This record gives sequence, C-alpha cells and structure tokens, in this order.
Amino acid sequence: MSFSMTLKNNWSSAYLCILGLITLINANQVLADFTNVTRAASLDRYEIDSFDSSAHGVAWADYDNDGDLDLYLPYRFKFSRFWENNGNGTFSDVTKKMGITGYMSACFADYDNDGDLDLFVMNFLKPNALYKNNGDKTFSDVTPFSQIGDDRGDTYGITLGDYDKDGDLDFYVTSYLFYPDQFYSNNRDGTFTNLSDKLGFKNLEERGLG
Repeated sequence: MSFSMTLKNNWSSAYLCILGLITLINANQVLADFTNVTRAASLDRYEIDSFDSSAHGVAWADYDNDGDLDLYLPYRFKFSRFWENNGNGTFSDVTKKMGITGYMSACFADYDNDGDLDLFVMNFLKPNALYKNNGDKTFSDVTPFSQIGDDRGDTYGITLGDYDKDGDLDFYVTSYLFYPDQFYSNNRDGTFTNLSDKLGFKNLEERGLG
C-alpha cells in the first residue's frame, strides 16, 4: 500500500495492492475518510487470475515532468502496468508503449542527473533491470551498458544515496533468500561498479527487505 498526492487538492491518495485479489485506488476526502474512486480514475478494479500475476508493489513518480504523479505497478510474471496521470483525476494506461515486463518491485530515481526520473526494477531469480528515461515519455533498457543487472538474487528492495559524496546516486540492493546484497557505485558515466566485496556486503546473506 502507498500514499501519494495525486489530485492537486492537498489530499493524499492511497493505492492498495492485495496479492491475488484486487487493486484499487482511494482518494482521501477528510482525514481518515476515504472514497473509492477506482472507476472514476480509469483504474478499474479487476480480479487477478493468480497469485503469480498479482501486483507486488506500487511506485509513484512524475516521470514526464508535467507536475503530477504517475503510477507504476510491478507484476511478477506479466507485463507491469504503467498509468499516466492526466491531471484531471483520471489515468491513461500507457503500458504497451513502455514495454516494461514483469518485475517484483520498482524505484524511480534520476541516476544520470539529466533532470528526469529513470526506473530501476527488481526481479525474482532473474536479473534486475535499469530503464533510462528518454525525456519523451519512453524508456530505454540500459541494463547491459550500466552493468547493474548482473545480480540474479531474490531481490526485494533498494536504497539510494550518495555514499561517496560525488553528486550522484549509488544503489544498495537487498536480496531475500539465496544471494547476498549488492552495492553499486555510480561512475557518473551511465555505468555502475559493484563494490559489494570491497565494502563487505557480500558477506551479508540474511533476508533483506528494505
């Protein structure tokens, strides 16, 4: 479940993902009072056909820099769903244009400092992936070039920060079961260096979720 300011009215909205059941959006009217606006927002409530195809997370971001928050839902084995905020309380499904397939979770961040939000997606027993925002409402898969997708662990979370104070975002990726956590240092040229061994993170094989 996640909260965000989506309607430009100083109210928070909540998006709720229930594994194997439904996905819905609510708009906060007064404090703890919520009204279901899923259908009105064109995010119609629908049944999920199996646990494996259900939404596993929620990521809000203004990916097109138009002043409102758009919505990305990672799905484990199917195409993830990408909803563009129309700025009037409704969303448009732009999933096919994005071409981003099934992932467990996701995080938006401007890793290349070009002024727009890129998308890092995490996976289960498959490589993670990094999608560069092209600035024209499309993304490009830059995983091979960036050298950040070599982790084949059971990835569940990511933390971003400028650990070396060089002005860019570095990535700490947590693994849940089979593989150690990974630490990627941003080289400021679109590539990353895995410093897990050097920094001692490869010895951490516990279950990391955050």
